Amino acid sequence: MTERELYQEFGRRLRELREKAGLTQDQIAKAIGLTRTSVTNIEAGRQSVDLATLYSLADALDVWPADLLVGEASSHAARLHGLPGEASQHVLRFLARQAVRE
Repeated sequence: MTERELYQEFGRRLRELREKAGLTQDQIAKAIGLTRTSVTNIEAGRQSVDLATLYSLADALDVWPADLLVGEASSHAARLHGLPGEASQHVLRFLARQAVRE
């Protein structure tokens, strides 16, 4: 998968989850501190997303960050869903905190 295809697939997933949540591009943009144009560009695969934005988008959509990921990263992260109890949530929170510190 090329880098362009990766961002296009990410954007497709973002749009799908946003629509499923019944949210507009403007609502998502305001929730995470971006412009509607940025969300439009992300959904079209024209704008990259940093890790902090990935977590903000996931939080605004009330989904796991892994739900937005593509390819192998998605399959590895999906394994967290199988952890007992709230263990997967603790792992993802830990990873998010580590990402913000770096």
